Amino acid sequence: MNNNHAYQYSCSPEHEPNTEEHQVLGKTEPLKDDMAQTRITKNLNKYIYKEFEGYEGEHLLKEIVSAILPLALARTWEKTMSFGGKQPWAGTERISQRAQVTQRKIQMDLKELEDLGLLEIKYDIATKAENGQILPYRAEYKDFSGLYDLAHEYNEWRKSRLFLIYQNTWNDCKRLREKHELYIKMQEDSNFSVEVRQDQALYDEICTAEELYRSLLRFHN
Repeated sequence: MNNNHAYQYSCSPEHEPNTEEHQVLGKTEPLKDDMAQTRITKNLNKYIYKEFEGYEGEHLLKEIVSAILPLALARTWEKTMSFGGKQPWAGTERISQRAQVTQRKIQMDLKELEDLGLLEIKYDIATKAENGQILPYRAEYKDFSGLYDLAHEYNEWRKSRLFLIYQNTWNDCKRLREKHELYIKMQEDSNFSVEVRQDQALYDEICTAEELYRSLLRFHN
């Protein structure tokens, strides 16, 4: 797998919250627009893309991640995100406990996801309650935006004509491999390349198959 990868929402003036004053326990406070808060919350989709919103969207994302990542990396992503939040902060020890693998394995998986450009780990100072005190600690926030970009790209590709031409069958895989070998031969033998280009239908079929071949290398584990 050779992936080289590396939001925002806008709030229009008509969606500004209502600041009409009202009395609460003898104090004057602004009235919050609960509907506006709901709209903002919906926009904060932790998986970025609309097709991954809600239960069905999350199920779709998990299906795609399982298709484009090796099993171990897909598992590590899912267990990391199980702690909640757009950029989960749980450390490798807690993730390993939930995934039921060693901490070292989780560290290796996260490093591989970083190397693939599918994960960015950001560091910040957070606080936690301990023995009645609020204490600062160094937190690691895991940003999987690169993975969601790739998943979205894969989802769009599955709707394309190119994806429909070849199916995941033995015969189609054999045809794809044969066309790829012809493409390689065209690069190595200029006379053969000239000969193929004289047959426009064959040339188009080879080029289409090669484009799909490269997409499969990009998307499939």
